[in-house]
Amino acid sequence: MKTKLLFPALFVAAFGFAQTQPTVLNPTFDKLMKSTGSSTCSCAGWMNTDLGDQAESSTNSGPNGDSDAIKFDGGEADIMYQEIAVEANSTYELTFDYQIKPEGSSVVTEAGQLEIRVLKGSGYRAGYTPVYQSDLTVKATKDFGYNDIAEVEASGKTIVELVEGFVNDDWGTATLTFSTGLETSIAIVARGIGRSAAPVDGKPYTWSNGDHEIRLDNLELVNTTGLSVEEAAANGFAIYPNPASDILNIKSKNLQISAVSIYDLLGKSVYKNNQFSGSIIDLSSFNKGVYFLKIEASGRTFSKKLVVQ
Repeated sequence: MKTKLLFPALFVAAFGFAQTQPTVLNPTFDKLMKSTGSSTCSCAGWMNTDLGDQAESSTNSGPNGDSDAIKFDGGEADIMYQEIAVEANSTYELTFDYQIKPEGSSVVTEAGQLEIRVLKGSGYRAGYTPVYQSDLTVKATKDFGYNDIAEVEASGKTIVELVEGFVNDDWGTATLTFSTGLETSIAIVARGIGRSAAPVDGKPYTWSNGDHEIRLDNLELVNTTGLSVEEAAANGFAIYPNPASDILNIKSKNLQISAVSIYDLLGKSVYKNNQFSGSIIDLSSFNKGVYFLKIEASGRTFSKKLVVQ
């Protein structure tokens, strides 16, 4: 079992950040008690039964096949949700590992997709004040700031989001970077989508995942404010998967991407597009190794390490 139960401000010294780092409960999705005397579940700390069913545990999976992961079953309304205190006017980076694969041996008729959103605390229901528990066994499992899936999907409530469909069975890593603006609280919510019908297991929800099972592991949320001008410019970027093999997706919710360049470790340009209008870069001809990605958007520059495997 992994032992990183919290992702707290203890990492400030290690990373050299002057900012207070957010506390995320059970970011590595260990199988822990979700309430006093209950069974263990990777969903511990990540439940909101108003929005969807508790997500499943996936033992000995993870990117290296030796860790617990949280899982959204095909055809079901599994969801994960957690509210987190953040600093206003700050830049954060949300990174996680994920896998999307067909559900068992069933034929895929409705494709499943991973949807993950960072929601605004200002969008919480009227009169709600978040309570940030550190004890998983007493943490609430319902009656949070978002208690209706229609509010999650409503326009203007999302800071940044990622929707990713099936490519292959491999694990990938995604990074979402966003600015908080005036927000001092956020909610991270993830689920499988693909069907507008009720779940196949009869649970009382109006949505469900398609015919793919989806796993998440190793979630990290870091306050990167002040790291560099380039990092701060990454307002609403989603770059995934990383490591990558065949394709790289680059999307931005708030900035207009104008140019993308990739350099090897010697500084040699191996890819350059000064009129970037799409969202996908073909990496199939790249040699395996470490590269540096440079994105120009809305008059600013963002750089990121890229691993091709």
